[in-house]
Order: sequence, then structure tokens, then C-alpha cells
Amino acid sequence: MNDEGERVLDRLFALARQAGRDSLPPDGGFEARVLARIRDERERKDAWAVWAWRLAPLFLVIALFLGAWDYAALNVPTADLHSAITGGGEQEQFARLWTGE
Repeated sequence: MNDEGERVLDRLFALARQAGRDSLPPDGGFEARVLARIRDERERKDAWAVWAWRLAPLFLVIALFLGAWDYAALNVPTADLHSAITGGGEQEQFARLWTGE
């Protein structure tokens, strides 16, 4: 090392000796706390995925049940609710309109 570099280094060491030791207590377990928090957040995110996979079969059964119910309802020849209530009144009104009665 050249003389200028040694003088700068000596001056820095002297300043460090004058500053003294750091009197703050060491921060115990900072890295452990950070890692624990990261682990906790990962587990929290995974909890939603676990519940989604656990409930997926239930939703599948509900979807299949509703699909079967809809398929069975399409094959039954029934009138709609409005026709059942009015008793076919709209056809009578249509006939009256065109016949002039």
C-alpha cells in the first residue's frame, strides 16, 4: 500500500478509537424475528389454498347436483308458473284482440 493510503487508514483507525465502543446492547434475535414473520405470512397465504382444496369436493358435489336437477327439470313437460297462474289467459286475450270481441 502506498504512503497516502496508509495515512488515510491510520486516520480512520484513530477516529474509530475516539468514537469509542457502541454502548447499545446487541439486538437479540432480529434475524429470527424476521424469518418467523416471513414464515407466518407464508403459512397464512397457504391456509387459504388449503381450505380451497378441502372445500373443492363439496363444491363439485353441489355443482353436479344442480346440473342433474336442471337436466331433470328440462325433461318434465310442465307449464311455466305464469301459465299455471293465469290459466292460459294470454291466449284468450290474443284471440279477443284479433277477433274483435
